[in-house]
Order: sequence, then structure tokens, then C-alpha cells
Amino acid sequence: MSQTFLHVEYREKDEVKRLGARWNGTQWYVPAGCNLTPFARWLPVQESPAAYRLDEALAPPVQGLSLREVMQRIRGCVQQGLPEALWIRAELTKVDSRPNYAFLDLVERDQTREVTSAKAMIWQPGPLLARFRQHTGQELAAGMQARIVLINPPSRVPV
Repeated sequence: MSQTFLHVEYREKDEVKRLGARWNGTQWYVPAGCNLTPFARWLPVQESPAAYRLDEALAPPVQGLSLREVMQRIRGCVQQGLPEALWIRAELTKVDSRPNYAFLDLVERDQTREVTSAKAMIWQPGPLLARFRQHTGQELAAGMQARIVLINPPSRVPV
């Protein structure tokens, strides 16, 4: 049995520490052999198969899931299904660049229609967009064909 890593937001660190979790310098974890029950709300989805069940007995007292719980499940699915960085080919249909972030609208088309679309965000885009301008002599703009790298964030990044 190995240690189990947790998804802990900074404001919750004292609580998990009190329950017995340890910090390895980059991430909180439960030591091997410890009962995971007290840590249920911080477990990654792959460690908590019950997260996928919709049994009435397991239903929370409040109907539905919190946004945080949904985002943790989505993150777990993405981490499990796409464990490494990969390149995505798409057309940029909208670029909204601000000092602290840039929003991108992406689309894939076949010969006759739009096949799929997605939205993306770049945090702190300044250095990245400056390098793009330096290498291409252009601003990032709608209508460009792009290859974008999707980097699966480490599990310690809060949702």
C-alpha cells in the first residue's frame, strides 16, 4: 500500500494536518496504511470510486454536488485520461487578451461545418504572447490556425 495524495486548498491545510496528513514539500498526502475515511472530501476521484455512484444511500443531504466537487471530479477524469501534455490543433475564432489572462475561442471545422469548439484561458499571458510576437512578427488573432499545448496541471493546483 502506498501513500495517497490529496487535493487540498491552502485554507484547508490546517484541517488535513490535524487529521494526520503530511506535507512532502509540494503536496499533501495520507501515509500508507492510514484510514482514508476522514480525508474523503480531499481524495482524488480515482481513489474514490463512490464518487461515481448515484445510490440513494450515498446521496448527500443537500441535493446535488457543489461546484468544487464537480470540478474535482472533472480534474480527476482529465488527469486519468490525459496524464501527459499533448498538442491540440485548432483555429482561433476569438482572442481576448488582457494583462493577467487571455481568453481564446477554438474551433475545428471539416469541409462543410464546425465539428467542435472549446474555450481556453492563458494565465499571465504577457511573456508567452511576447515570445509569440518575437518569433512570428504577429499578434495572436482570430482566424489563425494554431497548435496549443494542453498541460495537465499538477494535482496540487487548487480548483
